[in-house]
Amino acid sequence: MGLSKHKKLSLDESTAVAANIKQFVSQWTSHKEGVAGDGILLYDRFVVLMADEELTAVGGCSIDSSVRFIKNLETEFRTNFFDRWNIAYKKDHEVLSCNMTEFGKLVENREVTDDTVVFNNLVQSKRDFETNGKFHTRIVG
Repeated sequence: MGLSKHKKLSLDESTAVAANIKQFVSQWTSHKEGVAGDGILLYDRFVVLMADEELTAVGGCSIDSSVRFIKNLETEFRTNFFDRWNIAYKKDHEVLSCNMTEFGKLVENREVTDDTVVFNNLVQSKRDFETNGKFHTRIVG
């Protein structure tokens, strides 16, 4: 069976994923040193891992381990956290997702407007994530 892409996790799944994230972060290492980091699950859809690189430099091995961790979550929970062509957006206080082609049709049909909140799954820093509004933004018309 294939993955059920981009699904919202159930309450039980979200609880299990959050526990897995907490466990992973507590054991996350880089060059045999613990990574000062954190992780959360947002909107029952987004796994967010953050490392404080001022305290511990994150190298290839620690990045690889985080990718393996998320890939294992995908397999276990039959979803896809890495599809960068997936676009998540809010509609009536619910987070929905679709592919780029479908999203373009939603824009054409005015089902998605300049006021629609759209999530950015390419955020690269905690600053952008927390303060610059780059994790969720509005469409620029």
